[in-house]
Amino acid sequence: HQGISGELFTRVRSFLRDGPCQALAAPLDVFFPAHPDQPEDEVDTVVQPDIVVFCDPHMARPRGIWGAPDWIVEILSPHTSRKDMKEKLELYGESGVKEYWIVDPGNRYVHVYRLGDSGYGEPGIFVEPAVVASATCPGLEIPLVEIFKAASLGGRPSMGAP
Repeated sequence: HQGISGELFTRVRSFLRDGPCQALAAPLDVFFPAHPDQPEDEVDTVVQPDIVVFCDPHMARPRGIWGAPDWIVEILSPHTSRKDMKEKLELYGESGVKEYWIVDPGNRYVHVYRLGDSGYGEPGIFVEPAVVASATCPGLEIPLVEIFKAASLGGRPSMGAP
C-alpha cells in the first residue's frame, strides 16, 4: 500500500510541479460540506483519501481540503475495499470529484471513474502492464508496471544484486 502510494504521489507531484494544481497525500482530511458556508466543525462528511489533487488554491484550509477535489486516488486494502468501492464512490460522484482512481494492489489493476453529466459511468479498467492517463492532468501517464513494482519492493528502488 505505502509503496504504491509513494510511487504514485511522487509521479503526480513531480508532473504538477510548475502548474496550478497541487497533489497532497494522506493523512489529509477532505471536508464535504452540506453547503459552502457550513462551519468546518459542523461538517459530518470527512474522508482521508490516499492522494488528492486539487486545482483551486482556495480549497486548501488549515485543517484540510474544503470541497470536492478534482482527482482522488484510493489504494485498496482488506480493511477499506468495501468502503472505497461503494461508499466513497457514491460520495465522490455525488460531490463532484471529477476523477476517481481505485488501485487494487492484489489484482494489479486500476478502476478509473470520470464524472459525466449523470455521475460516474462504467469505469475504465486498466490491468498491468497498461499505462493509465489522467484526465485531470493532461499529459500525465502512469505505467502500472512501475506502480506495482513499487508494491513488491516496499516502495524502495531496486539496488540490484548484492
